[in-house]
Amino acid sequence: MPMTEYNVLEEELSRPSVFKDESKLSIDFLPSKLLYRELELRFLARHLLGLLNLETPKSSNLLVVGGVGIGKTSLAKTFGKMLMESSRKRNIPVKYVHINCRTNNTPYLIFQTIARELSQHVPARGYSTEEIVGVIGDLLRLQQLRLFLVLDEFDFVALRGGTEIIYPLTRIHDANRSGTISTPVSLLLIARSPAFLERMDQSTASSLGHSVLRMRKDSQAQLVDIIQQRVDLAFKDGVVDKEAIRLAADIASELGDARHAIELIWYAGKYADEEQSPYVFPDHVRQAKSSIHPVVRRETIYGLGLHKLVLLLGIVRQLKHSKLAYIKTSDAIQEYKMACEEFMLAPRKHTQLWQYLKELAIFDLIQVKPSGKGYRGKTTFISLPDVSTRQLENELLSLI
Repeated sequence: MPMTEYNVLEEELSRPSVFKDESKLSIDFLPSKLLYRELELRFLARHLLGLLNLETPKSSNLLVVGGVGIGKTSLAKTFGKMLMESSRKRNIPVKYVHINCRTNNTPYLIFQTIARELSQHVPARGYSTEEIVGVIGDLLRLQQLRLFLVLDEFDFVALRGGTEIIYPLTRIHDANRSGTISTPVSLLLIARSPAFLERMDQSTASSLGHSVLRMRKDSQAQLVDIIQQRVDLAFKDGVVDKEAIRLAADIASELGDARHAIELIWYAGKYADEEQSPYVFPDHVRQAKSSIHPVVRRETIYGLGLHKLVLLLGIVRQLKHSKLAYIKTSDAIQEYKMACEEFMLAPRKHTQLWQYLKELAIFDLIQVKPSGKGYRGKTTFISLPDVSTRQLENELLSLI
C-alpha cells in the first residue's frame, strides 16, 4: 500500500521528541519573569507612573531603543502586563494597546487600529486621518479610559516619513470633538535607533528625546540563564546537555542577542529529533548555527512585501554571480528588473527602489556604504551581512 501524506504525518507525530512544549520557544511567548531586566522595568515604571495617579493622571512619552533580539518587545509587553494588573487592583480604567508598525506601517493604519481596539463598532473605512484621531479622543472620553500605547518597530513608519504621527498621538487628549479634555495617553515607541528624531520638528522630538531607554546587551552568563529558563519550559527534563546551552550562549553573546540564543537551542532540538537523538548535544547547536543567522532573521524577511523580497533576491543573485564583496546599486537594480521579468511583475520606479533599499539597510538585511576614492560622483555599494547567498536565495525563492 503506497504511503499517503496522512500516513507520513502520523509517522512524524508518533516519533519520540526532546520537546514537551515548543511554543515556549516562540518569538511571541512571554515568560512569567523577564530575567535581568529589572532596571529597565523600573525605568519604565518611574516614567509612566503618572498614568495610574488617581486624582491627577499624567501623560508621558518614552522611547526604547536597542538592537535586534535584545528584548525590547518582551520588556514592553511585560510592563504592559504589570500596568494592567496594577490598574485593575486600583480600579483605574487603563487600556493597553500594542501595535506592530511593520504590519501597520502608515499613520492611518495605526490610528485605525487604535480606534478598533477601543471599539469594534468603528468601521474599517470612511474616515480621514483627522477624523479618526477625533474618534479616538471621543472613545477615550466616553469610556473614561487612560491609554497606554506601544508602537513597536516604529522604524518601519519613520522610514516612510511617518514621524508626523507623534504629534497627534501626544495630543489625543485634546482631539475629542466635544472640546473637553479627555483622559491621558502615554506613548511608548520601540525602535532600533533614535536617529529618526533628527527628522522630526523640534517641539515633537523634544517630547521624546529626553526620555530614551537604551537597552543593555545580555552577557554570556546571563544568556545561559535565559536559555535555561526556556529549556525548562520547552524541553523534557534532562534532555538538553549543559554544554549545548553554554555553546548557544557563547554564539549569541557577541551581539547580546537573547532571541538568537533561544532560536539556536530550538533548532538544535529539531536537529536532535531529526537524528532521533534522545539528547541535545553541542554538535546540534553547531548544526543550528550553520542554518540560521543572528542578523538575517526569518520573521524579518517574512514581513517584507513582494517587491522588497524580489529586490533582495536581485542583490543576493548579483553578489553570488559576481563573487564580489560589494556591488553597485545600479547592478542590484538591474538584477531586480530581471527577477521581475522572471516572476512576471511590473518593476517599481527608481525612487521607490531607493526607499526599499533604505528599509532593507535599516533592518540589517543589507549593508550599504558610499564609494571612496577612484569613483566618479556618488556611488552606493551594497553587501550582505555574514550570511550564505545560496541559503538566503533559497529562502527568498520559497517565499516569492
